[in-house]
Amino acid sequence: STNFIYSLSFNDSLHWSSIEIGLNPQIIEQVEKLVCGAHAIPGTSALCAVHESRFSLHEDKLLLKCSLQSKPNYVKEYKKQSKANPKLFPKKNITNQILKERVQQLRAEGLRYQILARAVHEEAAKQHNDDSADGHSASLPTDPGPPPQHTSLNKPLAPSDTLVNIVLTGQDFPTTRLQSTEKLLTDNSLYLRRILSKMEHRVKESTETTGGVASFKYKELGFSEYDDKYRGHQFFHAFNPDIFSRFLTFCENADIQDKYFSMLEKWDQFHNESQKTLHDALAALKNNFSDSLSKLTDTINKEKVQLTSVYETCLERDVQFSNKRQDEMDQFFNEEIKLTEELYTNHQQIRKLQLQKERQDTETLLNHTLPPENLPSIFILSDTLQAEELKTICMNRIADDFDFFRKNKAFSSSLISANTLTQLMTRLSTETLLSLTQDIDYSFPTSFVTKEVEYRRSLARNNYHSKPLPTLIAMSTDPEKYEVHFPDILREELAARRGSKPKVSMKKSPFIGDDELTVTHSDICKSYITHYATLSRDYTGWSRWYFEVNVKELHAEYGSAICVGFGVPYEDPAALTTSDKKKKYDESSVSLLHLPAPDHSIKQKIIGLTQNYRNKAGYALSSEGFIYHEGNREVLPGFQLHSGDVIGCALDQVKKRVDFFLNGKSLKGLQIQDELFVLSPAVSVWHTHKGSECSVVFNFSGPFEHEYPGYEAYSETEKRR
Repeated sequence: STNFIYSLSFNDSLHWSSIEIGLNPQIIEQVEKLVCGAHAIPGTSALCAVHESRFSLHEDKLLLKCSLQSKPNYVKEYKKQSKANPKLFPKKNITNQILKERVQQLRAEGLRYQILARAVHEEAAKQHNDDSADGHSASLPTDPGPPPQHTSLNKPLAPSDTLVNIVLTGQDFPTTRLQSTEKLLTDNSLYLRRILSKMEHRVKESTETTGGVASFKYKELGFSEYDDKYRGHQFFHAFNPDIFSRFLTFCENADIQDKYFSMLEKWDQFHNESQKTLHDALAALKNNFSDSLSKLTDTINKEKVQLTSVYETCLERDVQFSNKRQDEMDQFFNEEIKLTEELYTNHQQIRKLQLQKERQDTETLLNHTLPPENLPSIFILSDTLQAEELKTICMNRIADDFDFFRKNKAFSSSLISANTLTQLMTRLSTETLLSLTQDIDYSFPTSFVTKEVEYRRSLARNNYHSKPLPTLIAMSTDPEKYEVHFPDILREELAARRGSKPKVSMKKSPFIGDDELTVTHSDICKSYITHYATLSRDYTGWSRWYFEVNVKELHAEYGSAICVGFGVPYEDPAALTTSDKKKKYDESSVSLLHLPAPDHSIKQKIIGLTQNYRNKAGYALSSEGFIYHEGNREVLPGFQLHSGDVIGCALDQVKKRVDFFLNGKSLKGLQIQDELFVLSPAVSVWHTHKGSECSVVFNFSGPFEHEYPGYEAYSETEKRR
């Protein structure tokens, strides 16, 4: 049989819904036996006729139409409709007093009244337009509008809930009573939770429930501008009934909070996913490109080995073939990269539009609940009541549109706590804060603005101090590109960098450059020449040190070699006075850090292999593929050192360990056997090729090419036991 379709839809500033229900006759028969209430379904009139005290939607709609007349006659209109359609209007014993009481009761039901009143007004307006088109003139009834504001909750009170009566008293509005539940108020306000927890509830009987007399629990809470604790404060209507009603609306609609924070989480997740997806896609394409290029290179090399005998005749063809294959691979991967970027861009645009629409819808919902003109008052109220989620939303919206609120005198109110103002300042951009320092026409306390600006300046100073000199020079050249907000701090850092010398450098000699960090040999050396740093580390410290050596130029194919690592300083009699020569050193008591060392280079000394003071040699990495440690030599299979490589050297004073790295990869770790060790960064050079240079550059202070967590720059201040 044919199904019956029932639909209901409504839409106002706070709610939207559209419901369609399809039922067959068998289900309707079961419903008629079980259900008939305030929302009666058309077709269940047989059961509704039994319940004379209940009204269907059609009956309520008829009563509202009659209420629009100047002198409504409810009984006459009801009997007229009942005669025309007895199934929809089944009541027999009906009086004018009963119908009037139903109209008053309907006005107090809130949502049901709004839906029916709007439908009645639309039908009346349509009838008026039809009459005008036919040449008949009739007066258009006025829109009944929303129901009168009531101070009671629209939702039924659960037996476990405690009703809270809130009384607001002020000089600009009459005494008003609002109502809410204790659970909603305590969940959204720490201030109200603290007050209500100390109050005892009362019990009141109510005869409004069906079936007799019922009782419910309630508490009373009041706010008045005349209280002594609020005297002298600027309220700015924070406790105005309209403002407080908006706060209760916010409490009763948890979906507003959920939608707002969900939108923010989705926006952050979208941004992070976008960055990660782009990074992963490019990384995958680069890996595929590298693998394919590696396979292609291997194939070409195999072909070259097989065709060695005819190399000269086939060289040109092979080169052309290789270039062609290379061009094809480049073209293929360039097209893939371009296509991937286009797909990614389209996807991101769609996601961005979706999130923007969702954000606009959420902001529209927030604007209805928290309009901008009332936002400062709501912000003060949320801070006073310690409603953290509402306060966070208000602060974010104020910070996003700060120019609109900067002159609002509400922000000078002493009701706003200092911590809340500080949080608001942290949400403002640096450009906005700097503009406030140059403009005195704003309502925020100047001390908070100044404090936040000074904090931002200290962060900028630390940031500039951690960047290398070339980056600082680039920032000073193009400050808009790098968003330089404090150019004076940048100029101070540049001046300090250019006028300072390194804390740790290499000991002076003819082979040391002007920067005191570069060691260069251009003449042929008949033996190794060793150079030491100006600072040593010994067993008395308890830190982990790291420095790097950049191999600028090395011609290992001609026999040149270098050894980089930690050497042992030696005793130079020429540097000692007569009293020092007579003095006998006690190894267990003398700090080896202060042993004398010469200011010139040392010939025929190889760090890690040649013994120095106390018959110790140190630890070094050799370009010839060896590790030297305390006079011993250990082979590193497959190790090669070339120009442009970066050698990392680490010293752990606590674990007594030395580690070597090459281009960020660990090579070897050695345990220090000497209990009273003293070690100094050093390099031994043997240059054999005339007409070229052998050059290395030490980096003691950073920033380094490869960072390792837990290690400090070698030039930092040492901690002692």
